[in-house]
Amino acid sequence: MALKYFSAFVLLVGLGLLLVGASHYMKTKDFLTHSTTTTGRVIALESSDTGDQVKLRVRFLDHTSSAVEFTSSVSNSSAYAMGDHVELVFLKNDSQVAKLKDFKHLWENVVDPLALGSLFTLIGWLMVRKRRRSLSSPYDFQQCSEEVEEEVEADIYHLVCDHRITVDGQHPFVVICHWRDPKTNQLHELISDEIYFNPAPYLAEDTVRAVINHRDPNKSYLDLSFLPKSVA
Repeated sequence: MALKYFSAFVLLVGLGLLLVGASHYMKTKDFLTHSTTTTGRVIALESSDTGDQVKLRVRFLDHTSSAVEFTSSVSNSSAYAMGDHVELVFLKNDSQVAKLKDFKHLWENVVDPLALGSLFTLIGWLMVRKRRRSLSSPYDFQQCSEEVEEEVEADIYHLVCDHRITVDGQHPFVVICHWRDPKTNQLHELISDEIYFNPAPYLAEDTVRAVINHRDPNKSYLDLSFLPKSVA
């Protein structure tokens, strides 16, 4: 039961991340559609509070030739220096909304959730699929927990002397029994190994103990261990 909810949780997290990635993609696409590209100049490099990134302050001229400044965080501070020219994009109707024109600043918030969402969705789907296949298996948990072999009482149907076989001048006998599975109503016929004496005097009952193999009926057999090894 716990695995059922966990697999559903993983799948939902994956689908949620995919939705987030798709939402960011549409926003980025809309931003690029309504933006224009220009070149700005780095006027300041400021350390961030965490210390693992640097805030890059850039100044550029918008479409009205007005000077605009914006700040962008970068992880590789050595790639920038004071006075460097950088390419950027900004909204035509709002020049205060600007981003550096590179893959990280434009598409990172799209790629990350899509990649994680794909991974979580795949794992969750495989877990759900595996669980469903196990539930739909011919041998469900309850059936697999049972023993494959079952001892039953099979009805003696016929005692036959097989004249096709002769060993030391004797024809073997075989015992043929029938047993009907009460669950499936399937009739099983079981034939004993060759017996080189007449076992009729030892078959006092109308039934014989049989071992039924439910997984492989060909491995079912009659238990005639009560018969003597030989008769003088």
